[in-house]
Amino acid sequence: GADSFIAMIYERLILMRDLMHSDGSIYVHMGPNVASAVEAVIREIFGSTGASATITWKRVTAHGDSQRWGVIHDAILWRTKGESYIWNAQHEPYDDSYLSSKYTNTTPDGRRYRLDNLTSPNPRPNMMYEWRGCTPPALGWRYELATMEKLYAEGRIELPKKEGGRPQLRRFLDEGKGVPVGTVWADIAPVNSQAKEDTRYDTQKPEALVERILKASSNEGDLVADFFCGSGTTAAVAEKLGRKWIATDLGKFGIHTTRKR
Repeated sequence: GADSFIAMIYERLILMRDLMHSDGSIYVHMGPNVASAVEAVIREIFGSTGASATITWKRVTAHGDSQRWGVIHDAILWRTKGESYIWNAQHEPYDDSYLSSKYTNTTPDGRRYRLDNLTSPNPRPNMMYEWRGCTPPALGWRYELATMEKLYAEGRIELPKKEGGRPQLRRFLDEGKGVPVGTVWADIAPVNSQAKEDTRYDTQKPEALVERILKASSNEGDLVADFFCGSGTTAAVAEKLGRKWIATDLGKFGIHTTRKR
């Protein structure tokens, strides 16, 4: 039952915390029925320091439950050991509607771009200079004069086409990383029976899911541990990404599947 499960995971999370590197992260993947209880355990064990988030992974497509909202997600609880931690932001590709509405300009050599303002987000009295006939914005320019000239020379600033207009910054599509990934992951499908990575292990996670996690919270050469390794997805992805790894499990089928993989 739930009580015995929470007691079991409580003891193991303490061991995991003690084994974690000072700048490490832990990701605990749970079904929505127990995620809130495990989240409370994590808060108690890790204390008030460090960063945290609850990631919602859309695990399956919508299905018809006539008497309730269809449960189509799992929760992935992220927590760092301390205030200093490894973080590499992950990005999704821009969707077509965003590109067609934002990147509406093209340079003569074919580079698509969108325009952004050159106003400082905060008051900057030292940036109140006139530039190429344009008076400064109310809060000042975003960049120093030398930087403005450098950006203009590189073709990254577009001058106003009519009197009273404002110069604008060109942000090129080919230099964009994409949309930063947030806490709702709906772009990663579960492992299906036709997938090459399928091991016939019931709770197997898709490699793309683990790849996003490992890229975000570790660097090449770092050590990754999965203490409930199941089908061995974490170890397989860590190997491909140049991470060292430890994989453990109490289930004989899980160990067999992981070793074979």
